[in-house]
Amino acid sequence: MVGDNSVVASGSVVTRNASPNTLVGGNPA
Repeated sequence: MVGDNSVVASGSVVTRNASPNTLVGGNPA
């Protein structure tokens, strides 16, 4: 689940939850 106001970088593979108001990136993110 991606939290509210979170940003996932282009091309990233999200494998875990992203907390609200965070920026995640990478492969895996």
